[in-house]
Amino acid sequence: MNRFKCKESPRRADRRQALPSGAFAGAFALGLSLLGSSALAQTRLDVSADMALQGAEVELALRITDSPASAGFNAALLLPVALPDPDGEFPGADATISLLGVWPGELLETAGGFTMQSESTAEEARLLAYSAAGAFEGSGDLAYVQLAIGPNVAPGLYRVEIATSNPDLAVNSALALSDVSGGASLPVLGGGGELFVYSLSSDFDGDGLPDSWEMANGLDPRSGLGIDGGSGDLDGDGVSNQDEFLTGTDPTDAQSLPEGANGTLYVRFRDEFNDLQYQDRWSVELLDEGAAYSLVEDTLPDEELGTLTILDADLAQPTEPASCDALLLTTNAAFDGETGVLTTSLRPLGSGVTTLGLSRTDDPATRIELQLNRDAPPYVRVVSFEAGVAVQPPDLVLDTPLGEQISARVTKSGSVYGFVANGNVVGTTENLALGDSYQLFVGAESCEGDVEAVDTWFDRVELLLDRDGDGLADLHEDLDLDGEVGAEETNFADADSDDDDRFDGFDNCSLFANNAQTDGDADGFGDLCDGDYNGDCIVNYADAARIAQAFGTEDPFVDLNGNGFVDEVDGFLFRQLFFTKPGPSGLIAPCVQ
Repeated sequence: MNRFKCKESPRRADRRQALPSGAFAGAFALGLSLLGSSALAQTRLDVSADMALQGAEVELALRITDSPASAGFNAALLLPVALPDPDGEFPGADATISLLGVWPGELLETAGGFTMQSESTAEEARLLAYSAAGAFEGSGDLAYVQLAIGPNVAPGLYRVEIATSNPDLAVNSALALSDVSGGASLPVLGGGGELFVYSLSSDFDGDGLPDSWEMANGLDPRSGLGIDGGSGDLDGDGVSNQDEFLTGTDPTDAQSLPEGANGTLYVRFRDEFNDLQYQDRWSVELLDEGAAYSLVEDTLPDEELGTLTILDADLAQPTEPASCDALLLTTNAAFDGETGVLTTSLRPLGSGVTTLGLSRTDDPATRIELQLNRDAPPYVRVVSFEAGVAVQPPDLVLDTPLGEQISARVTKSGSVYGFVANGNVVGTTENLALGDSYQLFVGAESCEGDVEAVDTWFDRVELLLDRDGDGLADLHEDLDLDGEVGAEETNFADADSDDDDRFDGFDNCSLFANNAQTDGDADGFGDLCDGDYNGDCIVNYADAARIAQAFGTEDPFVDLNGNGFVDEVDGFLFRQLFFTKPGPSGLIAPCVQ
């Protein structure tokens, strides 16, 4: 049994004190001497409704209506019994709602001179307040009660009731007010209130919006109707709450919009890990439930961006010889019929294998994934799974180290999937079993024989619309977001904008027909559209001096047409590129000066 005492304390949890043993029964004896039978039907004690995060604490107010002048009160608070988990079982001690403490409300603080005490069991908390000199009356907050919500309490609605009596506790006491004369008690009607418990990933009303996200943005997580539902539009910007959640925009700001044109959203999902609650978008699964891991959102300084928001995923190495552990994060949202591009920017700072890909919604064991390994070749590998059976396409590997910063892409066009890593085309393959209803996932695998544990920073994960199925997202084709094809833009309605039999997303010169795809300096821009030899993102006089010096040689870095010689044709092509940026290329982002 827990005992707490708050004596004439302000509304602060840090002022709670332990109640000395034996003090409670004596104090309640005073309350018992005042009990009587008169009833004041207009006087009522209720519990304020509130919401609480699973595993956190919540403060409820005991509010009285039309109280006569009173020198104290007795009350019993029925604590909710935790609901069973989805399997119908009770998880144990961590699934309890328990009393932490009580302290006087504004009515008692205003009256002054009140002592307040509490006693609790697993099901009930008894409260007592009394004063030898003061008195309270009227309507307002009589007391504040702090409850601890266990980390395994099932999300849902719980009723917190004021009991009319509490016979199961050490001292029986009816709910009553104490008359200031000391000669009678004034019984009061008892009510209750709702306590809504939610988790970072729960969706109580089933509207596709996690309760935590709705709470953070002023929506009611208990209602999926109207403005509070997924189809609602809180800020009136023409983008539904559901789309604002998926694309990571602010549903309370009409100026915060996902990219798109002519009513089409180019972004279908985006998480920049900047809200400190990745659980509202991702579910976590471990191959071995005992594996040690941590997932932490953080903000870090970055030389180019100023600040960088990341999800830092750490997975410890297993100790059993030749064994491996895996950590998998899968989106809570599923996508149907989308021809899309999954892109991510990440930094694998540790060892092990970092993965990303698409899995079938109703069968996660059917998936296709890109595996990234820092330590040994193949540094990149594609693996296709059908019902958990892995098939490695024979040629979809890459033996070139990628470094610390990696931009990776998985494309989907029907049953055909393509893969690009740091501007390197890994290839395409087919998975007929995956279908058109899928989820995104990222993850990591750590094995006993790895150099060290997994430590990967995920900067961003997004699914972008790709209507022509060319492996290049509409967002990266319609660069000015006007819904038109500009002079330096590839065609978002044409998979092969330059007619060289290379889809735009896998073409290193997407506006210059270059079926050979030569790239002498291996920078992701094909030779035919890259006269920038010093890497400053502009073709200028310094580059002209380089091609003049190489004239008549076999220098592959300045051989624009790939015929093996630097000749007059290369000079002509170079003049066409003068004062332009290299590219565009479907393999890497546009060059930025």
